[in-house]
Amino acid sequence: MHHLTPNAIVQLSKFFWAVRTFGGPISSDAFCRLYELHPQGRKISFEGENQVYIAQSGCCTFVPRRNNKTLRIERVELSYCHKNKWEDDWVQYWFYAKIDFSGTSSSSGVSHPLASKVLTLEHVKQPDFKRSVPGFKDCCDAFAAAARLISGRDLIEEYLAAKVWSLTSNWLPGVFTKVKLGGMKEPVPYPTFGLAKLAGLTDEMIVEEVKHDAVTLAGPYHWKEYQSFVDCCPN
Repeated sequence: MHHLTPNAIVQLSKFFWAVRTFGGPISSDAFCRLYELHPQGRKISFEGENQVYIAQSGCCTFVPRRNNKTLRIERVELSYCHKNKWEDDWVQYWFYAKIDFSGTSSSSGVSHPLASKVLTLEHVKQPDFKRSVPGFKDCCDAFAAAARLISGRDLIEEYLAAKVWSLTSNWLPGVFTKVKLGGMKEPVPYPTFGLAKLAGLTDEMIVEEVKHDAVTLAGPYHWKEYQSFVDCCPN
């Protein structure tokens, strides 16, 4: 997990939300068919040192897997929606917890036996996957259905409005209803969350809060995002 960037967590969240809300099961093999790992060569240096290092944490995200005729892979993707740059020096807070123990292994009398050794990241950009495993086809079908109908930003705003972090467990209600979206001829199954508006909140206030939080996770809406939505969701 510590190899991933915040954008990778957002990508995973959109994948989970799209698949589960469209009635599909989560399949790691399906994820490997739909996405590939994208290492980002982030260089770091330290004060007083001339050497430049390549980061081994917070350096990978996920992107749609490219077409491959040999493997019979056709690119299927959610419309473009992610943040180009995260502020506030986020890597300083990414999966680190420093716990001191008394010891004689250092001159300061403090040791850190829980610290792991930093190893060179040996990544696999396009992992193998099995089409025959249970849930693979249903997961891919649910993802493809969502990708044709809903933008990447809409998926983020949906789980924010529902107050759900989609990577957690047991959030999906067991009741589905039929919803007609966009230019669809037939409605699709969609979960019923049974949300109730709190007293004192207006629709405008809720929309404004969700939009603000979506900008925090995905950055402001821009032309590239709109064009990607038109390409992915032509109807």
